[in-house]
Amino acid sequence: MQRRTGLTTASSDSVVGVHRQSRNVLFNVPTPKNEDRAHAFRFIRDQEDLRQHYLKRAKEVLPAVLGPMPAQLFLDEFLPTSSGAGTLSGLNPFRRILRTGSQSMLSGDGVNALNGRGLFAPVCPGFVFDDAAVVPEDQSEVRKSYLYCYSEESLQRMKDSGHARDAHLGFAEFFIEVRDAGQDIFIDPPRGAACSSHNFLAGLDGFSIDSERTQEEAQEILGRHVARVAETCSRQYRTHYFSIMLNGPLARLIRWDRAGAIVTEAFDVHEDPHLLYQFTQRYAYGPDEMRGLDTTIGPAQSDDEALFLTSITAHVKRQLGVEGEVAESAVLEHYKPGKVAAVTVNSGDDGAQTTRLLISRPVLANSTLFSKATRGYWCVDSAGHVVFLKDMWRHTKCFRVEGDVIEALHRAGVRNIPDVVQHGHVPRFPSNQQDSRLDDHTEYSTLTDLQDTLSDKFLDADWVCSDQRKLRPHIHYRLVLGTVGYPLKRFTGTKELLHATFDAFEAMVGAHEAGWLHRDISAGNILLVREGSTGVRRGYLIDWEMARGVDTNQLDQLGTFQFKGHRLLGEDRVTHTLADDMESMLWVVLYCSLLWLPVHELHPGARWNTIGEMFEARRVSPTGRVVGGHGKIANMRTRRFTNNVEFDNTQLQTWLTTVMDYHAPLETAGPELRGKWDGPRHLLEFWRGFLERESPALPENERYVGFFVAPPSMDSSFSV
Repeated sequence: MQRRTGLTTASSDSVVGVHRQSRNVLFNVPTPKNEDRAHAFRFIRDQEDLRQHYLKRAKEVLPAVLGPMPAQLFLDEFLPTSSGAGTLSGLNPFRRILRTGSQSMLSGDGVNALNGRGLFAPVCPGFVFDDAAVVPEDQSEVRKSYLYCYSEESLQRMKDSGHARDAHLGFAEFFIEVRDAGQDIFIDPPRGAACSSHNFLAGLDGFSIDSERTQEEAQEILGRHVARVAETCSRQYRTHYFSIMLNGPLARLIRWDRAGAIVTEAFDVHEDPHLLYQFTQRYAYGPDEMRGLDTTIGPAQSDDEALFLTSITAHVKRQLGVEGEVAESAVLEHYKPGKVAAVTVNSGDDGAQTTRLLISRPVLANSTLFSKATRGYWCVDSAGHVVFLKDMWRHTKCFRVEGDVIEALHRAGVRNIPDVVQHGHVPRFPSNQQDSRLDDHTEYSTLTDLQDTLSDKFLDADWVCSDQRKLRPHIHYRLVLGTVGYPLKRFTGTKELLHATFDAFEAMVGAHEAGWLHRDISAGNILLVREGSTGVRRGYLIDWEMARGVDTNQLDQLGTFQFKGHRLLGEDRVTHTLADDMESMLWVVLYCSLLWLPVHELHPGARWNTIGEMFEARRVSPTGRVVGGHGKIANMRTRRFTNNVEFDNTQLQTWLTTVMDYHAPLETAGPELRGKWDGPRHLLEFWRGFLERESPALPENERYVGFFVAPPSMDSSFSV
């Protein structure tokens, strides 16, 4: 085939062959139901909300951004060359495109030139650049700042199917943010200067980059970029992601994973055209694993979707006790038509034992970029059994492997905890895909055999500026549980709420007797499960990933903010105790009762005021910690907030009053309440006896139907 001017590369036929051979991956994957609109713009009411959202995104990632890495080193470390990648000779397509300014990259002629429609061959063979992404109308100016790169088939699929706004991020392989010269938000050290004393993030950490742009403007630029990366990773099965910032002729390459981001030094595409070109070429010719795609998840077979739908439907009907349209609607929480995938779970000491599971729509997904990125699925095995898959990037140095903890608890006879089916870390390369196409990427294929983060491994590199960066290593882990149900927030009434939380309390106490503290008691970590033919749903205490031995004296502030004990919400780190977990269980019952059970307000707005002051009020301390607890402490002393609400059900009111008195007796209380919180015995005896006496009379279906919506002044997280 005749090569076009300026590029030396393999033929386009070989490009397409290599590219398409590797396409056993999925794009635009389902997100939790009612979250198909972009996570990046959720709960946004106006432009100021959007700006604050971007500022928050930037501040979340700042401590984990490393740079400036030499650009050639970046390419060699993360995109090792292959025999198919081209070399630049003669004319420079990027110089030609950018000769009239960076915005020319976004013009029709610029996009055509990148895609090889004209004088030059495609800069990224097998992939297509496109700027025609659909975005909200009030952000049309934002669209013009981004150029997205798609595989040829993904772009066609996206256009043919008419996907909703921002779904283009579910298909984008990488993107280029294009800005005018002078808008670089990072500052490289002077040549020859010591990196250790230089602040690469000066314009973001608290100093103006220049007299025309403030720190917040720089943070907003970063936050806008981060929001798109985070949204992309929530819509694809990713181990890492690449993006590019182009400010005038100056470019920076960025690699993102769950530990942090690595940013290159700025390079001039006029003076160093080969760097940007080598990025696009190496990306095009590299294997999917190198591009950041998780190839342990792939398309399901033709008959898999029917098996998945049949099995999930039967389990939904059994768990909820519903039929007809109600059941069909409930199934869609776990299933998106045409979007069933097959995931491989490895287990055993050497990871050699594998199980193939079918998944579709997750029931939960964390869209925070630098995080465990937990996704939870109802899934189906080859025999049609419904199991639960927890897919996460766990901290390698902070916690025990969750499956090991649960298995230890089972050996100790702890009740009301989930059954472990299988668990293990995720291999970097599936055994059935370790073929000859990796031969040209020896450096990459000899990395660790498991999917783990790489950003943290460069924390001590000599090119890293500032010693204030904080990156925690993560490793990809999957846990399969045989216990599958619905979260506590789906309880039907007071009876189920108090029985399920008592079951979880028994699990918490049993674990403590076996030498473990859960350390994250929350409404999201209690599961309702109907077993066998009985109509009663049982409570299970799940999510043991933060558990530690009771003898551990490590100071921390772990837990879900709304349910943390008051001691854990202060400025200082403290040793987590059983009393803190007991307090969290009290807050779980009170929180759920306030949200979903009938209550009489003695003052207008008392319900929301109680929720806001006791469970949501927070601030950021000078040390950067999110602190709170003042509402809980005030209520412990005087019942300042709970005295303003009375539950319609008198048994529930009695339970809450008694347990609050056990936890924090008022000054007027008698001596009989002293020591009731010293260990779990008193609360366990009261709770068990209460249910034995009152259970027959407890309401079963008085839960409010529908959703509460918080007043505009409240944080959006109140919407449930």
